[in-house]
Amino acid sequence: MNKYFSKLTLALAVALVASFGVALPAMAASSQEVTQTPPNVAITKVLDIPEGTTVPDSTFRFTFTQMSEIATNTFAETPTPTASINPITVSFGLDNSPNGLVSTDTPPLPIAQATNILALDRIDFPTAGIFHFLIVEDVAGSTQFTAPEFMTYSDAAYIMVVRVSNVNFGTAENPDWRRVPQQLEVAPAVLGTDGSYTWNPDTKTDDYQPGTPGQDGVLRYPSSIRFVNAFIRDIIPPVGDPAALSISKSIVGSDSDFTEVFSFDTTLVIPAAARARLAGESAPGVPNTTFEVSAVVTGTPEPDSTAPAAGTEVVFVVDTATGIATRSFTLGNGQALEFRSLPAGTTFETTERQLENWDGSVSIALGAATPVTVTEDAGEDVATGVRIVSDDRADSAPYAFLGNSADFTNNYNLPPWTGLVISSMPFLAVLLGAALLLALMVASRSRKRIEHLPVAH
Repeated sequence: MNKYFSKLTLALAVALVASFGVALPAMAASSQEVTQTPPNVAITKVLDIPEGTTVPDSTFRFTFTQMSEIATNTFAETPTPTASINPITVSFGLDNSPNGLVSTDTPPLPIAQATNILALDRIDFPTAGIFHFLIVEDVAGSTQFTAPEFMTYSDAAYIMVVRVSNVNFGTAENPDWRRVPQQLEVAPAVLGTDGSYTWNPDTKTDDYQPGTPGQDGVLRYPSSIRFVNAFIRDIIPPVGDPAALSISKSIVGSDSDFTEVFSFDTTLVIPAAARARLAGESAPGVPNTTFEVSAVVTGTPEPDSTAPAAGTEVVFVVDTATGIATRSFTLGNGQALEFRSLPAGTTFETTERQLENWDGSVSIALGAATPVTVTEDAGEDVATGVRIVSDDRADSAPYAFLGNSADFTNNYNLPPWTGLVISSMPFLAVLLGAALLLALMVASRSRKRIEHLPVAH
């Protein structure tokens, strides 16, 4: 009897342990930590903007649409939504000055955040449970731009799954039950042809919290719920304002020939975000392989100079794939090559091919930046180095465009005189006569000395 009782006891013990093995995970799953404060979920907005471009004063709106999982990893809009999250906005001030945050990219890009998107005053859940939401950028509700400013809005989409719990904000005697988000999963989603969205479970992330601003203004580790918009601004100043870019020529010095003509080589690189638009299309969706950027010579040439006439057009042929264009041209004293329109962020490099006995310098002024001067010795080429065209405007009324310029100045260095001076001729004649007489005397004495030498037999 005892033998059978011992076996029964052992069997019951094994069954009990096994039941705990099944029950414990289930209990753990149902007893996750519950808090009164929802997780601080953030949306990151990045402006992909060429260096040298002023950040636009802009606001971007994001919406949350309740979704249902209609198949494994596939979601569609819920026909009769029961839960809601209010839309939220994120903004940039003019030139990003109120926000001041930038990304860790090189060069850094302007970045802003919308935080606490699950704050209790922004949400409405009918009950505890699991809810799915689609997060997208609402283009119609965001700031709109027209030429000469161009914004490409993000088509990114994210599925966010939120676990909501009932939380008592009161007491056991006077309960105040509220539904509070506790946990979530987020992953990028892809729009299908039928309007549904799919996600890859391997891309789920819990990296949804706001980033931490550093002392240098760099936002580190921002939320992976990220929307990137490309922005470009064409600089088209009104007539009378400085050109988008001006390359000018001045000759100075009392010994200089003011009719001299100098040769230049300029390379432009147009920002990627502007190329397809400027190129146009050879077929639907296919940009032309090249496009043109033109500049005009201003300033009347000196009389008898071979410098180009005012109004001469200089055309740069740009490769659409690389954005690069190189062109040679000439300028005379008082002339300039002016680009009346260029995308902000265009880079340029200009080299003046120097003439013998001329020295040169170039003063480079770009928007609000401190001007830089490069000086070379006589006969040495003068180069600006790679510079960025800026759309900076004055920070006070009338907020005029400040312009971009490379001003080349040259001076002729008169070579040292190596000929004979007429006024010194008599003195030189006396010196030459004395030298000849001395040479004859030395030769005569040497001859006598040789004659008196004994002859050896």
